[in-house]
Amino acid sequence: MDEMEGLETENKSKITVLAQVLDMEVTSASGWIWIHCYVRFESEKGPAVREQPSQHNFMLRIPGTLIFPSGPSVVNTKPSGIMLPPSEKHSSLTWSLDNSELEEVLDCAWLELKPDSEDIMGNIEMIPSLADSVLPY
Repeated sequence: MDEMEGLETENKSKITVLAQVLDMEVTSASGWIWIHCYVRFESEKGPAVREQPSQHNFMLRIPGTLIFPSGPSVVNTKPSGIMLPPSEKHSSLTWSLDNSELEEVLDCAWLELKPDSEDIMGNIEMIPSLADSVLPY
């Protein structure tokens, strides 16, 4: 192991990320779009809910080892040829993710949990729980 790998391994467990979980809708059998909302939480590890008034309930602390990059596309959700008022133009653009990309990230995340080791139970406990059991969560 070289010096850089040693630093990455040593600091990996200390990094946490403050995140907001995007509320997404399925667009077809192969994709998801962001609906310009965030998932709310009862508690930091509690189930997802949509009726909590506190802005704090939008945030989630996630161990850095559980963060995997994705590359969403920007898509226009309004049909072309329709003129929108300036106040609505931004809301017609959103992020889109393909199921295939989400499944690749899911596979990488599963391997990071070390499913064949004794650490799997402790690693699974680090995962925040969401009420949704299908992709994208």
